[in-house]
Order: sequence, then structure tokens, then C-alpha cells
Amino acid sequence: GFLWFLTACAWTNVRADGTGHESTRKWRNDNLADYLGVTYQSITSLAAALSRAFPKVTAFKARRRLRTHTGITKYYNAIRPSTRRYVLRHAADLYRLFNAASSRQYPPGDKVRKVAAQLAKMRRISTPRGGSTSPFNPLSPVLACLDPHRRFPIMNQRTQPLLRAMGEEQDEDGASALVDRLIGSHGIHDSFDLDVYSQVAERNFRPVPRRKSAKKSSGKKLGHRVLPVKSEMDSLTLMAKRSVRIRKQHNKLTNQFRRAVSVKPEEGNFDLLMREWKRNRQLLIEAKTDWKGPTGAGRV
Repeated sequence: GFLWFLTACAWTNVRADGTGHESTRKWRNDNLADYLGVTYQSITSLAAALSRAFPKVTAFKARRRLRTHTGITKYYNAIRPSTRRYVLRHAADLYRLFNAASSRQYPPGDKVRKVAAQLAKMRRISTPRGGSTSPFNPLSPVLACLDPHRRFPIMNQRTQPLLRAMGEEQDEDGASALVDRLIGSHGIHDSFDLDVYSQVAERNFRPVPRRKSAKKSSGKKLGHRVLPVKSEMDSLTLMAKRSVRIRKQHNKLTNQFRRAVSVKPEEGNFDLLMREWKRNRQLLIEAKTDWKGPTGAGRV
């Protein structure tokens, strides 16, 4: 029942007659009252019931929060009953997914892919008239809300044009593509900006090209590892159709940084990552160096 309540909290119940805000709040409070097993008569009475059920939530805080309007995506009334039955029927699997999405234990990109992969394996949700819909449609909003990194994307019909433009579908590859190729570009800072962008983006938008190392054909899983000490010996490379010697200044620079800090940095599709350099903040560093060779040419 609590999982269903969380799922419903991510939806809005907007009406066309201008009463959307009150409708949204009543929808949320009705579901909370149903979960607590009480009748929703007023915010004051519901706040008292909430405080009794969760002693750490004072009646004052409960009243203040019950007056707010929540919900981040509109969802069709016709699908709600079948989604409720689906959540109750698959509560054990969804409990694990909700826990994983809300965890800070995994790197954000790895977590998005892991949760999306498990969700993609789950059965589709029945819809009226004998149809079905992907569980991403009604469940990705609550996963986005639970993610403290704000990276799990909301994947519904609004994001379908974005996925098609990138050649992806509603699965772990599609989720990773939305995060890796759109968040950080087009003015998108997190999954909620991405949700807004998906509703206003033009159909002919140009996504940021995927890095070569992230191609599906590589067969390698993207991950992070502790930055090792790298060789600073000269190496041979082919440049301008002739062999020249290039000193690995880049490796020397990252080695110097590694020795200068107390926390071991990580590397992946980036040069250096410092976790928790400030509270709940990560520091991503791109190392740039000059290339030195016998021709004396420098390249930054």
C-alpha cells in the first residue's frame, strides 16, 4: 500500500476547469488517507493521523506538507486502477527497485542503468480495451522522485520522440542515453529539467552525439575504478603520416594530482572524479595538457 501511495504522489490530477491545483492536492491526500485507513475530512484531521503513524513527523509539519501541491507528471485516469493492481501484485519486485533508486551507494549512471534494466524485464501493464503499456510510463516518475541524484529519467510518451531521435527504446539503453546525452546539454541539469524539455522540445532537435566508448557494439560495461599510477614513459604514435615521439604529459598530470590529494580519485568516461568533495556534491575534472614532440608543435 505504501508503494502505491508513493507511485500516486508522483502523478498530478490536473483538470481543465481551473481547479487543477486543488484536484492534485485532494488526489494525493485521498491516497494518503486510504493508506492510513482513515477518512479524509480535513487537512487537520489527516495531519493528526499522519503524525500518529509516523511519530517523527509532527502535526505542524504534517499540516504544512498536506497543504502543498505535489506531483510531477499528468497521468491518465483510465490507467490508474490497473497500475494500482500492478503495484500491489508486484510489490516485492518494486520494493527492491524503489530501494535501489533511492540509494546513494551506486554511481548515478550505473544506478540508472541497473534500475532501468530490471524495470524493462517486468511484465507490461494491462490497459482498457485489451491493450498494455510499459511499466516505465507510470513508474518512472516515482523512481525519478526517489533518486537523490536526480538522474533517473521520466520515460513516458513525452520522451518517445527523444528516444526515437537517438535510436533508442524504453529500456536501460534508452535511460542511459537520455541521461548521458541530454543531461548537461540544452540547458538540462537533471531529470526534472529533462521532463520539461521533453514537453517543449521540437521534433527535429539534435541530441549530443554519444561518445565512442559508450557505443553498444563495444561490448564493455561502463564503470568506474580507482585511478591507477600510469606510465609516464615516452610512447610512439603516428602523426602526420610519420612516427614521432610524444611524451605522455596527460598521465604525468593525473599522477601529480593523485599524489596531491588525500582521497583517491576515480576515472571512467572522464579523467578524474572526486566523490563527496563537498556534502552531496561530486567534482568532475577534465585534465588538459600540451602535446610535445620534435616538431615543437603544441596541442591543448
